[in-house]
Amino acid sequence: AGRAIYDLNKQVYRVRELSREPLPMERLRFANQREETATRFLSNNAVQVTSVKDAGGTLQLQGNVTDKSKTYNPVLTIDRDERIIAAECTCNWYQQNKLYKGPCEHILALRMQHARQYQ
Repeated sequence: AGRAIYDLNKQVYRVRELSREPLPMERLRFANQREETATRFLSNNAVQVTSVKDAGGTLQLQGNVTDKSKTYNPVLTIDRDERIIAAECTCNWYQQNKLYKGPCEHILALRMQHARQYQ
């Protein structure tokens, strides 16, 4: 995909390489460290969805995420367009940043686990 372009003026296909070197997929897979950590939680079966409530066009999720010896309790509200409209977590990242720097890895893991189980 993306290796050919179509020249409308001359009505021919041309070869076009996207990059000279192969793309480093391991670095491009996640947007940030929190996404990578959330995926690791899922791989380790450390995420449990404990409550799913559909309330007037929003979906409220509650769950538990176990990280080493601690258990965090994220709560997440998603609208019809699947955007996060509210979220909370008991972790330090959330207590310091709220959602200003994006959701913590526990909130992300809860959302990913819900998508895995219910969709």
